[in-house]
Amino acid sequence: MEYKTEFTILLPEKLTAALDIDEDTLFETYFDDGKIKVRVIDESEFEDELSNCDLTDNGKECAECPNYCRSCGR
Repeated sequence: MEYKTEFTILLPEKLTAALDIDEDTLFETYFDDGKIKVRVIDESEFEDELSNCDLTDNGKECAECPNYCRSCGR
C-alpha cells in the first residue's frame, strides 16, 4: 500500500514510559476541527470488537462497524 502522507513525531523516552506506550501499542487517529487526535486503544477491547463484527452476505465487514475503513473498503 502506498501512503498519501506520512509524518513522524518523536516522543521523549520519559513521556512514552509515563504513557506506557511502545512499538506494540495500538493507536486510533483521526482529524477533527483542524486537529489530529490520537487515542491509545486497549488491545483486548479492540479484539473483542473485531470478534463481534457482523459480516454481510458477500463477506465484507459491515460499513456501520467502527473498524470499517471507507477509503479502502475494509
